[in-house]
Amino acid sequence: MQRNGLFSTTSNAELQKTLSSIELIIDSNDNKNFDRLSKGLIKYSLDLLQKFYQASTKFKDFCQKNVQFQDAMADNLRGRGFINVAITSMNGKEHISLFEIFIAAGTLGQFYTNMTKARASKDEEAKEMRLHCMQALSAACELGLYNALLARCDLNTTRLSSTTVSDAEKEEAIKSILADVKRLSNLYWLMGYVAAGWILHDVSDYFAKIPEKKNRAISFREESIKNFLCASRLEENPDSKKIEHSMTGGKEYLEDMEIKDGDKILRTWSDAKMTLNTWSGNRETYEKLRNTAKIEIDSILKPSAAEIKTTPKIG
Repeated sequence: MQRNGLFSTTSNAELQKTLSSIELIIDSNDNKNFDRLSKGLIKYSLDLLQKFYQASTKFKDFCQKNVQFQDAMADNLRGRGFINVAITSMNGKEHISLFEIFIAAGTLGQFYTNMTKARASKDEEAKEMRLHCMQALSAACELGLYNALLARCDLNTTRLSSTTVSDAEKEEAIKSILADVKRLSNLYWLMGYVAAGWILHDVSDYFAKIPEKKNRAISFREESIKNFLCASRLEENPDSKKIEHSMTGGKEYLEDMEIKDGDKILRTWSDAKMTLNTWSGNRETYEKLRNTAKIEIDSILKPSAAEIKTTPKIG
């Protein structure tokens, strides 16, 4: 067994003892023991699970390969509304294990808990809570959690409309949004492209309210449409369907609904298709964006079809 010394100090003796007990259960190779262990591990703190994961290759292998623990994590994630399958990005360069998704989901929960505490706190305590909030959100985003990337994009989109945020800070928010939507689309296939399209749609709406920013509004709106067109090319892709089904249970993909000017807008894939249908009337721009979407998807899934991923320059 390989250890990294996390539990080498006397103060961590109990943690060492617990890990040793877990490893004995793993060594037993008994399915009944595995089932009990899996149900128990789900209730452990995130910090403890991560320490065990880093400290023991035996525990790490169990987390990654044991069927009972995989099923327990998947059931837990499904019940909380998270994607519950391991993710391989479209370009094949990024992989997120089910254990990493489980950890990220718990970390995002800490973000919302600390946010609630921050709202109920005052002055320095609130400031500290907000810091913990952003640290938790950053950690969940780093792991690539779908819900976390959406949450950070939502926060940054909200910052664009704030009168207390400087222009320089708004530009930083836009850079963050662009990086996050790129990761969303690569990691989560159709679902990611649809989410990215709606996020960019919101950024376009922000710029549309500023007369001198009309060109940026158009640029972001076209990028939004291109993302919807990319999504349309993934509708029948089995890998994309697997991810979508894990989140929706086979129901129609639904993004968060929001209120605009008093009207309820459902951010569904069907609504995105309606938007595409409207845009198809602008034939020249639509065909340009559709061709760009084809090149983008083919360059990722069929490298021989296009060597370079082409996207409109925006921002």
